[in-house]
Amino acid sequence: MSVFTKIIQSPNDFNHQILKIEKEYLIMLSRDPLTLGHSLVIPKLEYRDLSEIENLGAFFEKTYEWAIFITEKLNAPAYTLKINNKLYLLEDNGHVDHIHFHIIPRYSDTDDMLNNQPERLSKEKLKDINKMILG
Repeated sequence: MSVFTKIIQSPNDFNHQILKIEKEYLIMLSRDPLTLGHSLVIPKLEYRDLSEIENLGAFFEKTYEWAIFITEKLNAPAYTLKINNKLYLLEDNGHVDHIHFHIIPRYSDTDDMLNNQPERLSKEKLKDINKMILG
């Protein structure tokens, strides 16, 4: 079971990160963001690979919808979408074997966010960012 499936099954433990739970997707803040508002769009079904997803268009559309919403709420003029496909290890020896998109807001045309070091945020800071986005 992936870390995301655990979150989907016990969402109350992650209210500080969760932006929305929908029928087919979980949208949540990254606990280790590269920029303010860095978020994840995660299918509720556990897929390892893009080729397993029947309706890729819906996955992309949902990601695009949230990218626009988040960047407008945070006044970010641009964003980068990143997808993680197949298994990879996390720094804390956990693993993610559940496909997901990253929405990474960009705040300037010189923002080199892909070279930024992620910063682990406290629950309080995640709650604050959640309120900035959702109101």
